[in-house]
Amino acid sequence: KRAGVPAFGRLGLIAGVLVTASFAAPTRDATLSVVGAVVLGVLTTGLVGRRGAPPSWEPSAVTLLGILYINWLLGHALWLRNHAAGVELILFLAWVTWLGESGAYLVGSRFGHRKLAPVVSPQKTVEGAAAQLIVSLLAALAGQPWLYPSLGLSSVMILGALLGIVGPWLVGAPDALV
Repeated sequence: KRAGVPAFGRLGLIAGVLVTASFAAPTRDATLSVVGAVVLGVLTTGLVGRRGAPPSWEPSAVTLLGILYINWLLGHALWLRNHAAGVELILFLAWVTWLGESGAYLVGSRFGHRKLAPVVSPQKTVEGAAAQLIVSLLAALAGQPWLYPSLGLSSVMILGALLGIVGPWLVGAPDALV
């Protein structure tokens, strides 16, 4: 909405809750069925236009993106929790992301001048993104012995780098990199 793109807000909220809740189902088939029904429902809603106006796909696409970006990914945390080292991995990912975002905010708000994505998130800066990468790597190294001791050094570096690179683009707080 901030960028002036319409979406189906109420439908997205209800469908998103259904998608996340479906990950608690005993089988993955149930999750696939719910996700499939949600996709079809949102796309069908996009076909219903105002009288005489052609259907608009933009609200459907944005709504689906939000549902998949937030609720579908969040649902995987429910699955991950049941993995042998799932709790440790979730804590590790939260630790690295939180510290990386905090570093991005502190550096970006103090030293940030070059805008990273001004149309989508006007407060994010290149300097904040660079800080996020560095702090995410350091947080991964510092948190590994404490939060996920069985994770090897190469995996720690890969996860820290991935979280530091995708963080500015994927983390929900739009102004996290001020």
